[in-house]
Amino acid sequence: MINRPALRNTSASSGLAWPRVRVPGRAIWSRSWLPALAVVALVGLFTVALYLYLVPSSQISETKARIAVLQAERAALARQNARLAQEISAYTELSYIKQRARELGMGPPPAYMYLYVQGPAVAAPAAELPSHPSEPGPSEAPPPSSWWLTARDRALQLLHRLRPH
Repeated sequence: MINRPALRNTSASSGLAWPRVRVPGRAIWSRSWLPALAVVALVGLFTVALYLYLVPSSQISETKARIAVLQAERAALARQNARLAQEISAYTELSYIKQRARELGMGPPPAYMYLYVQGPAVAAPAAELPSHPSEPGPSEAPPPSSWWLTARDRALQLLHRLRPH
């Protein structure tokens, strides 16, 4: 026969019930942990809600502060830009340029300039000399004054020969 504890009446409405049996190594089964679990769940839920509110709020505050700093920088740069534009307009006035050129020793050239050349004098034929200094001579064009002008002229001649007209 199985050895069972005697049944006892725990409540009038429920009828007969098994008594609590304590098994070694196990806690007594009861519902006393339910209020503690509810408190822990409420604290956890409150923490999550608070976190979800505070994190975006702090990010918004940081962004607003950053916007204020950037607007101040923009205003400072706009002032600096206006000051530099004013300086540029002052430096590009003709009166300032003339005054600065005189300070640097620049000015209009004298009426006549003389060039002294050392070396033997070579007489040019009279037919090639112009009758007046402002009139061009009988030659078609003066010789180029530098190597790159000569190279340019040769390249133009080559292009004219290669292109059909």
